[in-house]
Amino acid sequence: MKAHKKRIISFMAAIAVAVGLTACSSGPSNTGAANSDQELEVLTVGIGNVIPPQFFVNENGELTGYDYEVLQEVDARLPQYEFKYEQLELAATLVALESGKIQIADWQFGKSAERAEKFLYPDEPYDIGVLKLITQSERTELNTLDDMAKKKMAQMPTSSFYTYLKKYNEEHPDQAIDVQTVDSLPVADAMKMVESGRIDGTLALAGTYNKINEEMQLNTRLGGTIDAYPVYHILPKNRTDIKEAFDKVLKEMREDGTLSELSQKWYGLDNFAEYESFTGSQSFGG
Repeated sequence: MKAHKKRIISFMAAIAVAVGLTACSSGPSNTGAANSDQELEVLTVGIGNVIPPQFFVNENGELTGYDYEVLQEVDARLPQYEFKYEQLELAATLVALESGKIQIADWQFGKSAERAEKFLYPDEPYDIGVLKLITQSERTELNTLDDMAKKKMAQMPTSSFYTYLKKYNEEHPDQAIDVQTVDSLPVADAMKMVESGRIDGTLALAGTYNKINEEMQLNTRLGGTIDAYPVYHILPKNRTDIKEAFDKVLKEMREDGTLSELSQKWYGLDNFAEYESFTGSQSFGG
């Protein structure tokens, strides 16, 4: 449907150009500017492929996931652009954005002051990171970081989730959590540690947990929400046109329920409803 729509636009633009050229051969014409407005701009998206269900390569070798399907829908609603995709590692994505090789970066980015100095964030997020406490199924009394005082948790020291635990311990020295650091700790391995009793809990995104547990069926559960934060695309600093287009379309997709539907499909929960429940609003701070 998308490709067909774009072909129609390109075909109509070609006809308009031909008509304009014919008119030029027989007399003055001022249709050139209008015709150029119909031309498509191809935007390259740098996106990851190793974090299901956000973005990953399926058994057929095709890129898929929540992020990819959001971008497909955004593209379908923006007739002036056409997206092509470059699968990149995180560090390479930011380098490519800074050098101009890509125009859209998609790597589940939260907003940071450091990145905002170099790049442009839309006001509208395309996803919400819902950070949850993971415990054994029977440990229903454990739902907050306060509940984890003196108990064992494990995270990678390079993980942003580790900073939550580090900050908590700094602010609550009398009820500090026993945080074990593991240099390489995929969520599935952390969940196995929880199930075996080696640790009492770990932190993970709710959607990631749901995807893994659907396959592994471990004796674990989602506890309380530790945080819910907006997730954004990142754009070149000078591309306010892309920002304005993304803001318009993502707002439409949030308000018409498209983002919630995709969230339910890929994560097994509505991340935007979780955000509203956690923060008490659907405001993202611009």
